[in-house]
Amino acid sequence: VEPNDTVRIVDRVNLEMTGTLHYTLVETWTQALELVPPVQATTGSIVSSTGWLEWDASGVLSRTWHVLTKTFTVISSTWTTGAVTETLWVDGADPQPNDIVISILRGSELYLPLVMRDFKQLFNGDFEAGRTGWTEYSSYGHELIRPQADLPVAPHSGTWGVWLGGDYLYVAYIEQDVSIQLGTPYLAYYHWIASQDDCNYDYGLVVINGSTVVDQYDLCTSTNTGGWVKHVVDLSAYIGQTVDVQIRAETDDYLNSNLFVDDVAFQASASREHWNPPPADPRHAVPLPRGVTPRGPSPPVNLFRDP
Repeated sequence: VEPNDTVRIVDRVNLEMTGTLHYTLVETWTQALELVPPVQATTGSIVSSTGWLEWDASGVLSRTWHVLTKTFTVISSTWTTGAVTETLWVDGADPQPNDIVISILRGSELYLPLVMRDFKQLFNGDFEAGRTGWTEYSSYGHELIRPQADLPVAPHSGTWGVWLGGDYLYVAYIEQDVSIQLGTPYLAYYHWIASQDDCNYDYGLVVINGSTVVDQYDLCTSTNTGGWVKHVVDLSAYIGQTVDVQIRAETDDYLNSNLFVDDVAFQASASREHWNPPPADPRHAVPLPRGVTPRGPSPPVNLFRDP
């Protein structure tokens, strides 16, 4: 950034609170910058003067992006590490959000933060903290997050992993509320598929908010991985929202299927690890049913049945 350059700063506010919401954002800047009107906001009112502005918004919606856009001209060669300071006050919030300081430096690119109340970061994605951070559901009451001694395969990393499937007429999942960020909207995890079944009967799924299937794949002999493979799902449609992310397996009553999961994270792109899994081979299956005897041919699969 050099003198006479134009700098555009966009504030994006997302609040996760109940009731009628009201916030005030006060922004100040050094003499190195000069505000260029107009200032645009998707909601609320703006008052500005030399070196400062106030953005006041009441009755705003929760879990919705509210945007303030402004342009500055760089008028001075005096550079500081805090050219712009923003203070956000949210009625009823305790504690209040921390101040944001934006630096504009000579020769640098400008990266702006997102202001997000009650941001929820993925917790215990590698499961090394044990059975915490995730909600587990098993239609037969099995523990899903397990130490290595209770798993039929070694975890991808560490000593804990997740075992979904391995039983008949079975639904199992882990889930957690997570805020989807602009810079890292891709859900990534390592899975190991081990199945004896034909395709179109048993499934692995990623479900948002308990009802929206954003990814579905077969658990069958032709999709067996023979080891850990990175799986990536695009959640960019949910950027700026806090959603329930669920990783799920469903099986029918004939032939065993397993889905092992480890090292869940978010990343910036759809890239996968540069590793080619072995070709599909029934010998890659891990025939480890949990003691339930098959009861005849497979019925039609009813996804998201109520257990």
